[in-house]
Amino acid sequence: MATPTRSREQQAAQSGLVVLMLRELAGTWTLLDSRRLARTMPRWVAAVRAVIARYAESSGAMALDYYDLERDAAGVRGRRPSPLLREPDPGQVEESLRWATKNFWDQELLDSAAEVERLLAEIAREEEAADLAALDEEDLAGVGEDRVEEDLADPEPAPARGDVAGQVRVTRTKVDGIASRLVTDVGRGAIVDAVAEDRQAVGVARMAAADACAFCRVMSIRGPVYKDERTAGRRANARFQGAGEFKYHDHCRCWAVPYFEGEEWQPQPEIELWQRQYERARAMRGDTIANLSRILRAGG
Repeated sequence: MATPTRSREQQAAQSGLVVLMLRELAGTWTLLDSRRLARTMPRWVAAVRAVIARYAESSGAMALDYYDLERDAAGVRGRRPSPLLREPDPGQVEESLRWATKNFWDQELLDSAAEVERLLAEIAREEEAADLAALDEEDLAGVGEDRVEEDLADPEPAPARGDVAGQVRVTRTKVDGIASRLVTDVGRGAIVDAVAEDRQAVGVARMAAADACAFCRVMSIRGPVYKDERTAGRRANARFQGAGEFKYHDHCRCWAVPYFEGEEWQPQPEIELWQRQYERARAMRGDTIANLSRILRAGG
């Protein structure tokens, strides 16, 4: 039976993988020369794509191992599904990275090339490559526990004119969010595709972080209702838009939990509170998600 504990451990392990990926990603920033953006942007994009691909493959492999554990715990017999991993689309990755770094082409940053170079070198000093083969999921869960539990800060306001450090910081935050989503989407997608292929599976439930956004809370309280391609979010695009309700945003820490015939949904502890918040939001005039976001900003 799918249990919050086992699913929570996998969520933490996937978050740990993201933490390690971001440490390695930091080292790519010195490949970008703001004096020669046209020449150096392609090599930086290629390096980031390579880091994302490496960790995305690990995310997918971990997810399928977790799926098998849940399937065995449910007493399901017969052929196991073996979906192909949804590798990040190179074109999508490049488009997203160029969108995230578009402010580097602003004249203000071009005129501050020396300062930008210093700031990027400072980021790169955080680099710490990981030997994924030497890490088991317990190690990764230990690394990722804090990321799952931490309260994410509200989006940073647009930096003031002349705030070069703020511009670079916001750009890095965007890139980190994109990379995090693309890596974990491979693992989450593997679960969704395995459920779609498995005749004994009835759906996928969303397990959100404790401080999840309004959208993720609403998706979580629905339980294991996502089974087909439309609701699983396969058509969702890089901007968190498009068809599909089981899609994810940048920095999203949600996980996908499979459920099988005969199993009862085991909701995470926060669901009861989120359900009450949702009912309050529905009773208000206007868009429910927007109302719920206002309730959360006001402290619940």
